[in-house]
Amino acid sequence: MNKDKFKLSVNRELVKKQLKTFALELLDTFDLTPSKARERSRTLAKKYRFQPHQLLSKNGEPKTGGSQRNGSLKIDQYISYRLGDDIFALAAVQCKD
Repeated sequence: MNKDKFKLSVNRELVKKQLKTFALELLDTFDLTPSKARERSRTLAKKYRFQPHQLLSKNGEPKTGGSQRNGSLKIDQYISYRLGDDIFALAAVQCKD
């Protein structure tokens, strides 16, 4: 089997745009604010020293994983939300060629 047939070229900017669009739809539909996560973690999971995650990075874009920053992956972009001891994430990763 020829592995080259199955190579997929993914544009990093397109991935970021799609993740951001999905995150904004989630934020429009659900209350995923840090204050609500803190409240839910206290009442549902009994976590009183809880540090919430932002769904997107501080600049409003999907987060960049360490594997992309250190160059071991071509793409490592994700959005994440924390509630209690659980972290919910949607990630797009692509290995280097």
